[in-house]
Amino acid sequence: MDRRGFIVSTLGLGLAAHPALGAPEPPECEIGRAVLRAGVVARDPAALRAGLGLGPSSRARLTKAWDPIIRADFSSGRTVHVEGWLLSVTEAQICALAALAPRAAGRIAAW
Repeated sequence: MDRRGFIVSTLGLGLAAHPALGAPEPPECEIGRAVLRAGVVARDPAALRAGLGLGPSSRARLTKAWDPIIRADFSSGRTVHVEGWLLSVTEAQICALAALAPRAAGRIAAW
């Protein structure tokens, strides 16, 4: 699996998961904090959710929805450089939202 596939599957798909208390922090949260520190996306969870088109969705629907958007971001140059990562704006928003979401409450359930 390439980096992009990893990000989409662990972030977009993992957003519905309920991480166990005390579990190691997932990589998307670390990337998300870097994105937030860089100031390349909104810091408001509601704005991030709206920008990602999040609502009640299944894992498969999220993956199918975000993949072409991420590809379009790269095609149109909608990218950001954050601590050595080249991310599409959509990926940066997903990571930032993951970093802002309460770990114990689960990702999408908390939104």
